[in-house]
Amino acid sequence: MRSCKNRILAGTAVGLLAISFPACAVAQTTDADASAAPAEAEAQRGGVEDIVVTATRRETSLQDTPLAITALGKEELERFDTKSARDLMSVVPNLYLQRVTPSPSSQTYGMRGLGQTDSPADPTVAVYIDDTYLPRSFAQLFDIPGIERVEVLRGPQGTLYGRNASAGAIRFVTLEPDNEIDARASVSVGNYDAFETHNYLSGPIVKDKIFASVAGVHKQRDGYTYNAITGEHVNDLDQSAIRGKLRFVPSDRIEFGITADYERDRSDTAHYVPLVTPPGFEFDPRVTYETPDRKTHIDAWGVSGRIIYRPSGDVTIKSITSYRAFDGVLANEFDGLPQVAATFLTVDQSSLTQEFQLSADLPWMKLTTGAFYFHENYYIGTKNALQVLNSYTGGEGRLKSDSYAIYGQADFPLTEQLTVTLGARYTHETRRFNASGYVLNPALDVVSTNFTTSPSSGANSFTPKVGIQYEWTPSLMTYASYSKGFQAGGYSLRATSATVANLAFGPEEVSAYEAGIKADWFDRRLRTNIAVFRNELTGKQVSVFLPEFLVSAVQNAAEAYTKGVELEVTAVPTDRVTLTGAVGYLKARYTNWPNAFGCPAACRSGDGLKLVYAPEWTASVRGEWKVPLPIPGEFSISGEYQYQSTAEGNPANDPDVQAAASHYVNAFARYKIDDNITVSAALRNLTNRTDRIFMFKVPGVAAGQLFNPPRTVLFTLAYNY
Repeated sequence: MRSCKNRILAGTAVGLLAISFPACAVAQTTDADASAAPAEAEAQRGGVEDIVVTATRRETSLQDTPLAITALGKEELERFDTKSARDLMSVVPNLYLQRVTPSPSSQTYGMRGLGQTDSPADPTVAVYIDDTYLPRSFAQLFDIPGIERVEVLRGPQGTLYGRNASAGAIRFVTLEPDNEIDARASVSVGNYDAFETHNYLSGPIVKDKIFASVAGVHKQRDGYTYNAITGEHVNDLDQSAIRGKLRFVPSDRIEFGITADYERDRSDTAHYVPLVTPPGFEFDPRVTYETPDRKTHIDAWGVSGRIIYRPSGDVTIKSITSYRAFDGVLANEFDGLPQVAATFLTVDQSSLTQEFQLSADLPWMKLTTGAFYFHENYYIGTKNALQVLNSYTGGEGRLKSDSYAIYGQADFPLTEQLTVTLGARYTHETRRFNASGYVLNPALDVVSTNFTTSPSSGANSFTPKVGIQYEWTPSLMTYASYSKGFQAGGYSLRATSATVANLAFGPEEVSAYEAGIKADWFDRRLRTNIAVFRNELTGKQVSVFLPEFLVSAVQNAAEAYTKGVELEVTAVPTDRVTLTGAVGYLKARYTNWPNAFGCPAACRSGDGLKLVYAPEWTASVRGEWKVPLPIPGEFSISGEYQYQSTAEGNPANDPDVQAAASHYVNAFARYKIDDNITVSAALRNLTNRTDRIFMFKVPGVAAGQLFNPPRTVLFTLAYNY
C-alpha cells in the first residue's frame, strides 16, 4: 500500500508544472470555435447535440459525414467517466478490446471482426492523437486531460489518413490552446486504495500570438488479485503521463505548433489464475499462485510539429512531422502457478513520420490529398522459460520498415442533394528483418547462438474508394461506399527458430462494402444511425501457436469475411433526460484456410471457423437524468449497461479458451455546484460480475486465465477555472 505522501507528491508535481505557464484572461475565437458555434446554438434549443468532427480531414457535422463513425464530445466523456480506450466498448458497436492486457498501457483492438491479438504485431486499427500516428500497441495511455472529443471510424481509411488502416481508426482530438484561460484540476480516490489526479492549464503567453497548454495525470491503485504464495495483492496500477502544447499564430495565414509528451508505466503485468488449482487450495478467480511478482517497465515519449498555411480561404496546406519512441520490459507468466512458464519481452521502438496535406473547398469539389512517409526501427527480445519441459529459448528480432504513400479523396456535389466521392491510395512498403536465436540456461543467460538470418520483403498496393451520398432532407441522409484496405506483410518478431524467422507472411487485403442511413426525427429529439457492411478478406493475417516450436507465428488465411449491422440511437425526450443505445451484429468466418495451425505438425483446415475477438453481438444502453432539486447548481445521475456475447480466444475456436459472454452495469452521479466546482462518483461493475475474458492454453505445457476487474468506485473532486 502506497503512502499518502507519495500521492500528494505525485499530484503536486503535475499541478506545479501546470501553473508554471504564464497566461492572461483574454478571449479569442478559433476556427474550430466558429465552426462549432451553430451546432452549440442548436443544442441550446434542445434536442440531440450535433457534434462537429474532423474524420474527413475537414470540419463537418457528424450527421453529414458519410461513414460509420461514433463521436464522443467533452461533456459526454466527463459524464460517463470515459478515460481510456477500453471505455469505448460501452458505446461503439462491433468494437472489441481486451479489458485486461499483459501491460495496462498496451492495447489490442478488434473492429468489425478485424484486428490483431498479439501486442508486438502490426495493428489493424490505426490510433491517432490529433494527427500523430501511434504505430504499436504498446505505450497507449489516453487518460490525459484536455481531450476535446474521440472519433471512432469503422472501415478502411487509407484515402484520407497517412497510415493505411484496413479495419478503422480511433482519433483522440485534444484541445488547442488559445487566448482563453482554461484551468482544471481534479483529485479522485476509491476502493483498492485508488488515487488519481488530473491537471490541465491552457492560455496565452503573448496575446493573439503565442499560446500554450500542459496536461498531466497520475494514477495508482492496489491490486485486486491475491497471491496465495507471497501473501500480497497483485495486478496493481502505477501510471503517469504529461503532455505540453505550444502554438504560434503570427498571422491569419500561417500557424506553427509543437507537442511533446511522456508516459511512464510501472504497473504489475497481468497475473493469471491457474486452470487447475494447486492441491490444498480451492479455486478462486481472484487468487493466483505466481511467484515472483512481475512488473511492467515502459517509458514512452514523442514530439510532433505542425505547420498550417492558408494561401486563401479555400485552400489549406499542412505539414505534420512526428518522432516517437518507447522502450520497456514485460514479463508475462502464463499459468498462475509457482513453476516458471513465462515469456520475457524487451521492446525498443522508434518511428519517424512526415505527412503533407492539401485541402481545398471549392464550389465544385472538396479535395483532401497528401503524401506520407513512415520509418520505424523495432526491436523485440524474447526469452521463453518453460520449467515443466526444461525448455529455455530466446531470440531477438530487429525490424526496419519504410513506407511511402500518396493518397487523395474528392467529394463532387452533382446537385444540392447528391454527392459522389472518389478516392485512391498508393503505398510502397519494405521490411528488413534481422533475427537471432539463443539457447538459454535456467537463469535465462545466453549459452549459445543457434541461428542468425536476415530476410527482407516488399509490397505495393493500390486501394481505391467510391462513394455516393444523398441528402433527402436536412434531417435525412443516406450513403453507400466501396473501398479497399491494405496491411503489409512481414515476419514473426518473436521467432526463436530459423524456420519461423524466415517464414514471411504476405499482405492482408480488405474489400469493404458499406451503406448507411443517418436521420434526425421529431425536431431533433431522436437520432437513428444505421450501417450495414461486408468485408471480404484476402490473405487474412492470423497469429497461430506452433506447438513444434513453442512459439506464436503469423500466417495468411487465404480468404475470410465479416458482415454485420450497426445501430446507434440517441433520444432526448426532455431537456433533462438523454438516452443512447448501440447494437452491433457481426458474423465473421474463414472461408478458405486449408493449411492452418502449424503445418505439418498440427495441420488441419480452418474453413468455417470464427475469427478471433469477433463477438456476434455487442450492445449498450446509456441514460442521464438531470434531477430537478431545490439546490444550487446541477445534479445528474447516469447509468449504462453493456453486453457482449462470447468471443473466440484462438483461431482454432477451442471452446475452453473462449471469452465468456458478459453483462456489466455502471452507475455515475455528478453534482456541479457552480461553474468552478464539481463532485462526482463512478461505480463500475455494479453487480460485481466475474467473467473469464482471456485464456492461454498449451496442452501439457501451461494453461492460465484472466478475469475482468471487480466492482470499483471512484469519487472525484474537480475544480475548473
